[in-house]
Amino acid sequence: MDEVTISFISELGRNILEYSGDTFDSRYFFQQFIVLIRRYNSILFRETFPVVDEIDTQPFQSGFSF
Repeated sequence: MDEVTISFISELGRNILEYSGDTFDSRYFFQQFIVLIRRYNSILFRETFPVVDEIDTQPFQSGFSF
């Protein structure tokens, strides 16, 4: 990540921790934020796979008969 992104996340973490009154370090927030991003990316990755329907599990049946 670039410096601007890290600065933004650090500042966001400090503000949230200050507002909530938690005693966690901003590094804890940064780690939790990274976990959140990874989970979101895994969901997006999963969505790229096709959904298997009942139609997909049936053997191919041509509409034509000879």
